[in-house]
Amino acid sequence: MEKNPKIRLISLRNATIISAVFTVVYLMLTLIFLGNQEFLTVLSNTISPLVNLIVIIFLILTLRVLKTCKSSEYTAWLFLTLAQFSYLVGDVIWSILEMGLRTEPFPSIADVGYILYYPLFAIGIFMLPRLSQNTDRNYKTVLDMAIILIASGMFFWTFLIMPTLETKTGEGLGLYLSILYIMLDFALLFPLLDLIFNRIKSLKDSVLLLLAASIVAQLFTDIWFVQQTISGNYFSGNPMETGWMIGYFLLGLAGIMRANEIISHEKEATTSRDPHKFSYNIYLPYLLVILSYLLLIVGYKNYSDMNLMVLETGVGLTILLVVIRQLLSLKENQTLYLNAQQEIIKRKKTEKKLKRERDRAQSYFNISGVILLVLDLKGCVKLVNKKGCQVLGYPKEEIIGKDWFSTFVAPEEREDAKSIFTKSIQNPKDYKNMQTETNIINREGEKRTISWQHTFLKNENKEIVGTLSSGEDVTLRKIREKKLNEKTKSTIRRQDVLLQLTREEANDLEHAFKTLVEYDSDILDVERVSIWFFNDDKTEIVCRDLYQKSTKTHDKGFILKALDYPQYFKAIKNSHNIAAYDAINDPNTFEFAESYLKPLGIISMLDVPIWFKGELYGVLCHEHVGDRKRKWSFEDQDFAGAIANLVSRYLESENRRQAEKKIIQSLNEKEVLLREIHHRVKNNMQVISSLLNLQSRSIENESVRDVFKESQNRVRSMSMVHELLYRSPDLASIYFKDYIRNLVNTLFQSYNAHNREIKLKADIEDIKMGIDTAIPLGLIMNELLTNSLNHAFQEGQNGEIKISAKLEGDGYLVTISDNGVGFPDDIDFYQTRSLGLQLVNTLVDQIKGDIKLETEHGKGTKFELRFKEVKYKARI
Repeated sequence: MEKNPKIRLISLRNATIISAVFTVVYLMLTLIFLGNQEFLTVLSNTISPLVNLIVIIFLILTLRVLKTCKSSEYTAWLFLTLAQFSYLVGDVIWSILEMGLRTEPFPSIADVGYILYYPLFAIGIFMLPRLSQNTDRNYKTVLDMAIILIASGMFFWTFLIMPTLETKTGEGLGLYLSILYIMLDFALLFPLLDLIFNRIKSLKDSVLLLLAASIVAQLFTDIWFVQQTISGNYFSGNPMETGWMIGYFLLGLAGIMRANEIISHEKEATTSRDPHKFSYNIYLPYLLVILSYLLLIVGYKNYSDMNLMVLETGVGLTILLVVIRQLLSLKENQTLYLNAQQEIIKRKKTEKKLKRERDRAQSYFNISGVILLVLDLKGCVKLVNKKGCQVLGYPKEEIIGKDWFSTFVAPEEREDAKSIFTKSIQNPKDYKNMQTETNIINREGEKRTISWQHTFLKNENKEIVGTLSSGEDVTLRKIREKKLNEKTKSTIRRQDVLLQLTREEANDLEHAFKTLVEYDSDILDVERVSIWFFNDDKTEIVCRDLYQKSTKTHDKGFILKALDYPQYFKAIKNSHNIAAYDAINDPNTFEFAESYLKPLGIISMLDVPIWFKGELYGVLCHEHVGDRKRKWSFEDQDFAGAIANLVSRYLESENRRQAEKKIIQSLNEKEVLLREIHHRVKNNMQVISSLLNLQSRSIENESVRDVFKESQNRVRSMSMVHELLYRSPDLASIYFKDYIRNLVNTLFQSYNAHNREIKLKADIEDIKMGIDTAIPLGLIMNELLTNSLNHAFQEGQNGEIKISAKLEGDGYLVTISDNGVGFPDDIDFYQTRSLGLQLVNTLVDQIKGDIKLETEHGKGTKFELRFKEVKYKARI
């Protein structure tokens, strides 16, 4: 059968709680409201179908598990579920009749559902797989059940059926149904006996007991119901109905328990207990013969001849069956005796053969290169080879017979090892080809790690009699693995620290150096780590930061001069690490012995050069303090070198940061200068504009004065661009909307447009434009607006000028229109001698734009200018 541990199922504990709560609450309510017949009727007719529904849900969940796991028990549990469903149908119909239609529910169509329950339940029990039995035992089982059935039938006849027939209580269908229920209850004894005598093959004792208890609970409750119905004392909601509820829930709990066993990989086969070895089974038939005889005595004193005849027949059949059973037992005992004699002879031969094989196996046993150990079912040593004695340090005589787990297994592992051994004996299929690893204690008290391979020893009946274990001493391998794991973890930790330090930005160089030496000291487990930098001529080194691990303090400012320690400075300048195992006597560090090493207790040193811009810049120093000298491994030196490289990286970052700071300062200065240039250009242009204005006042010729005014407006339009650039944050572009607004206001004031009642309508988007485009575009608009203000409107004529500027795709569209007299037909806009219009066409070409003219006599003029942002190479 397949098992799937991922199937979800309600736990047995939760199912039991639900069952207990419903049962206890129902019983309490029936006892509290015992005199309230109407309430009890509603309670019984509501709770009973609900309980049946809950049990059916339990059984459906069980069926789901059995189907998923492809269990052979699926069909049997399906019939048990159908039996409970049949009872649910009967309960629902009973409730409808009693509460809805207010009619007597017994007898009624509800009895069909109740009656169907019995055969369906019996079929389900019989379809469960059973243990195989020999023929004689099967015959004896049949005889035992027949004896019990006859005796039980006599009991029911004497105390239930016969009184019912004699009193004739009830009439018609009710009387017959009452007797039928008695017979069906009597029939349920057969599957109950089958459960007792023929252990269900795949069920454990707990599931078996729940099923048997379910039958018993319903059996006695049904007997009580029939008695109450016949006597006319039955009413719905009687506390005794709790027996039915208990029977239903026990069936549901049996299903949940079995499903949980399958999910949790419980064994399919039952335990080795033989149901025919139960002590009471032997005496039960004889006890029932005595019961039959007592019933017969009672019958002689109280009942009619017909009833006596029934009792006499029953007693006679019972005695006959007991005699037949006894004959079968004698035959079986004789067969067992002959088999036992043959078995004794066979065992003697086998023992001689085994002795020869054992002696031969013992020789192979002792020359094996691994530990060989045989334990019995109690865990005592039965055999051990020479290798095992060598590892344990005991002679064979002191090992054989000792409890392996309490004598030789390490104390902290004894309980677990013993538990695994016991479980493997009880469930060998789950521990096939088992491998374990155990620490043992030898005679010298040393702990040795043994890797075991276990197999089971079985006799000729395939019964497990012990275990054979082969063990390999893997103590040295474990030590090497431990060291390797520690080294791997250390490497990973070092890499993680380096990765973390690499990602950090050294914005504060002092803090960065402190972080480096702290990590370095922690990872390499060094008492003192320090960073030293050379002076310009490398005649001395100055301590930038010194960290002492034990006190977690930092210090700096110490100076070492090359004149005092020439050999050390020479070694450092030769560009290699100084890894001094014995720093006091090492040729590169002995100069520090009296003044530095001995006073501070330093016995080993690791100094790594720090390089910056291709030159030796300083030293990363590690000073080991303690009683034992330290040998600096390649990994230690590699990590120290990585820390030294990080110092160099932080120095480069600081150098780059200072350079960037200078560049930013220079850019700020240039920005100030550029603003000043724009400001002065604007001022100079305003001066030019003012000069043109002053000059124009002295000119009497109107046309000449107009020329001066146009030039003044052109200069002013360019001046405005520089004014906006001066105020712009980026000094390279302006907001075109602000520029046009200032330009138009200036032109309208210059040509007195407001007094002439010329209105302006502007629709300008927020466009940011560079200086290379803004200046020529401003001049173009200056010319076109000037042309409209000068020529579009006659004296005293009202007018309107419209300006729009917006984005169009990846370019711009600027429109200037008026509703004046229109553009003259005799003037070619693109080929004209007018300075203003020539300037417009030239500037349009400059910004690589396209300008179109639309005009109609008496209706105005419209200019459409399309262009893209002028892109020049960035200036440096």
